[in-house]
Amino acid sequence: MPLLLPLLLLADPAPAACPTVAPPPAGFAGWATPGNRPGIGARFDVSGALAVAGETAEERARGGKAAAVEIDVPRAGTYAVALSDAAWIDVNRNDKTQTSTGHDHGPACSGIRKIVAFALVPGHYQLRLSGIKAPSIGVMIAPK
Repeated sequence: MPLLLPLLLLADPAPAACPTVAPPPAGFAGWATPGNRPGIGARFDVSGALAVAGETAEERARGGKAAAVEIDVPRAGTYAVALSDAAWIDVNRNDKTQTSTGHDHGPACSGIRKIVAFALVPGHYQLRLSGIKAPSIGVMIAPK
């Protein structure tokens, strides 16, 4: 038993519960009010599926569930995709995956786990999420 005490002291402490909800970062004011229609500037929830049409080997290898959502980008710029839970984010246009331009975490206690930025031109895109472990995942796409 005496040997266990030092090991317990070195263990990571349990994450502290959030006493209050923190405000989302700039551009994500609508985060607290989920809607049901995917689009730019509004939060929506996505349920994962065991398979998504056209799922790549890389997406399957990430485990969990996947989802694909169609979005239209109205003007050129950098767009940030925020998620409530862990998942991989890919943005595709004409079957080509767009390269991300930045990665960040949401503020503690805001409900946003990660934010990934993409430089996009006007047009039709497919937002692909993979490796989803949660039953559903909150998503918001906001211009930066």
